[in-house]
Amino acid sequence: MKRLKNWILISALIASAAGAAAGTVLSGYIEGDVNIAVSQPLQLESPNVVGIPPERAWFGAVSDEGTEFSAAVELYQGEDATIEMPIRNMAEVDHIVEIIVTPPILSVPEGGDPSDYSINLDIDGSGVIDDVVRVGPYKWKCTVDSSSQGTGVSPFDGIEITVALGDMVPPGYYEISGYIQVVAY
Repeated sequence: MKRLKNWILISALIASAAGAAAGTVLSGYIEGDVNIAVSQPLQLESPNVVGIPPERAWFGAVSDEGTEFSAAVELYQGEDATIEMPIRNMAEVDHIVEIIVTPPILSVPEGGDPSDYSINLDIDGSGVIDDVVRVGPYKWKCTVDSSSQGTGVSPFDGIEITVALGDMVPPGYYEISGYIQVVAY
């Protein structure tokens, strides 16, 4: 009987030691970081610049997650160009989107008229996006319909950002950047 009790005690000690060892070994497998990507249902596609002579240089790019954009275009005094930003809605419902656009900051010489040294922005919709409203100096809102297919349709579904230089803005490359985000209202 005493032998049986000793055997049970020894077996219990071995089992608990093995469990502790297994726990120590397994704990190494659950440490570390897990990369999680949070995405939104609206994705920007590559921008296109229109309204400039064909020999003019321009550049456009979209971030990997499709929510930020940047476009640079060569412009001269008093000219304007339109940056076409296709938006694709990958959800089955409409979404309200906020569009924030950041123009370059220009200095105005002392005594100069600020309107002559400005970069004016305006945004209109294209395709199924037709209710773009300016809600701040560099902020617009609109509804992106569930059928918005970006460049998958003609005319494209998205926004058109018109960039107009003031009469005294020096010629050069001007970069416009911004992002979109889904908002509740």
